[in-house]
Amino acid sequence: MAEVEVENAKVALLFCSHCAYRYDFTRIAVGRSRTEEDEVIIELAEEAEIEASREAAAKEMLVSPDRLSAEQVRGWILEQQYKELEAEGFFDHIQG
Repeated sequence: MAEVEVENAKVALLFCSHCAYRYDFTRIAVGRSRTEEDEVIIELAEEAEIEASREAAAKEMLVSPDRLSAEQVRGWILEQQYKELEAEGFFDHIQG
């Protein structure tokens, strides 16, 4: 069991010992809330990711890219990320 010390936090993330090694905790920002500018940048990045993935999603779903909504493409992206994690054995300790 790992020891966790929190001085001040609105949210604490807990990971099991099998998952924790996959995260670089040195990169977690401390002490700053997202600003409106941060939210705009995040939204623009998500839109760009969706547009960049639209062709691949459409090809796999056998439809025209124009017929896919942003939500459908985002769902496809999440499915691909899940498949990658599954292939890497990320969920093995849960299933076994």
